[in-house]
Amino acid sequence: MFSARSIRNLIICCTIIATVNGANKPVIHYGRCNVGSEAGYCQHRHQCWEQPNVDFNSASRSRCVSQVHSDLVCCRRAPVVEAFAMQYRLQLPQPGVCGNSEFDNRIVGGENTSITEYPWMALLRYTNDGAEYDSLCGGSLIHERWVLTAAHCVTSRDADQQLRQVRLGEWNTTSSPDCQVFKTNRICAPPHIDVNIDRIIVHEQYTPENNYANDIALLRLNRSVTFTDFVQPICLPAASNSVEYAYAGYAMEIAGWGKTDQALFSVSPVKKKAEITAISIASCKVVYPQLVNGQICAGGDTKESTCRGDSGGPLMLQDNFESSGNFYLTGIISLGSSNCNGVGSPRVFTRVEHYINWIMGTMNANSS
Repeated sequence: MFSARSIRNLIICCTIIATVNGANKPVIHYGRCNVGSEAGYCQHRHQCWEQPNVDFNSASRSRCVSQVHSDLVCCRRAPVVEAFAMQYRLQLPQPGVCGNSEFDNRIVGGENTSITEYPWMALLRYTNDGAEYDSLCGGSLIHERWVLTAAHCVTSRDADQQLRQVRLGEWNTTSSPDCQVFKTNRICAPPHIDVNIDRIIVHEQYTPENNYANDIALLRLNRSVTFTDFVQPICLPAASNSVEYAYAGYAMEIAGWGKTDQALFSVSPVKKKAEITAISIASCKVVYPQLVNGQICAGGDTKESTCRGDSGGPLMLQDNFESSGNFYLTGIISLGSSNCNGVGSPRVFTRVEHYINWIMGTMNANSS
């Protein structure tokens, strides 16, 4: 398993995530190279946007040598596609605004989060009378008015439990405001904010009977929220429908309060985190034969990796190749063991990169 902290040291032999052309879309590559005076990336031949009408053996191209991969070529950076920006009026936050999470290594054991970690995490709040609320699922803030979550969090509830609000800026559910003490330093966050939801949009092809295929939903808030150190959006990855690469072997992160439909006993008042390892699609299909293209799997190797995090909450990958270290929303917690005894049973996540076009199209169609 690759350590989330050591991934920055990997070069040709292991895949790295990098940000291309200043956009908030990471590209899979295996190191940097040059095509004449232009910068490029070492990629599998079939992944390069230039093929098939290019001579990869040209003297102007760097050679990509690897003891692991035999078909790497030097691929020029793809040009910025302005049409994508023109297609959508509503745009997502860019790196520098999204994906920022302050890590504090004074948190012993890596189980409790720092008060400033993962500021995009949201709690979904349900009520039957408008007075008392229960937080039963999680989500991720991706825009000042939009939260991304799992479809099963908004469709499988009892009739008397209606999703009404999203809570942002939360860390300890038993206190407000939240404060954390580091020796002589005391850090306090502003009070959390509860924002009403004015529109819920579930993917049109969500099918819970088929291993929760297309388990994704968007929540539009009734007002824009102000970004602070404790309320920030997470970055989204590049759109991709490829099944060639599913992050197998990568160390990712999940976090949350343990809010699930069934495992109410496992909740924690303080936001917790865990490192979780992605596994191959082939390995996951042994447990979940009906796995579809829009899903990835991770965890199942430890008890912690099966119960940390909330249904609908984020599976996160940090881009340690760039100095900013932005976090990207790789998956949405969808299906898996809910009793914290699921060793050997991985969790299934909705693969966010598969739904980028749906996310952008839906947000823009409902931005008025």
